[in-house]
Amino acid sequence: MKNTLLEYFDAFNNKDLDKLSQLYAEDIDVVDWATHHSGKEQALLANGAMFDSFGHVSIRHKDSLIYEGDNAIACEIAIILSSGVHPGMKERAVAAVNIIEFNNDAKISAIKLYLGTSSTPILVEP
Repeated sequence: MKNTLLEYFDAFNNKDLDKLSQLYAEDIDVVDWATHHSGKEQALLANGAMFDSFGHVSIRHKDSLIYEGDNAIACEIAIILSSGVHPGMKERAVAAVNIIEFNNDAKISAIKLYLGTSSTPILVEP
């Protein structure tokens, strides 16, 4: 599962929708603090829209995992955004906890993002 998680981060950071499609289960659920997308097609459309909306969007993750179980991994991440997010800022990082669930075929069946507790964005040096 950890290898699939790292492949997911790489595919997301490279805006590789084909690779994301290979990693996602057909019935994937993607839930964050503002949206919910059900099914692979909707998840990929949401990924594509995000990639198109920002000059740069990526995920940085800590090497240590919060939790690794039989079918899920939880980890701390920072979602890095730039271009149009906040005038005058080169980059903005949003702290979150990412829970990735896997089905029996080792495909990603759910991505759940929980916003960090700080209401102040984490600024990342360019």
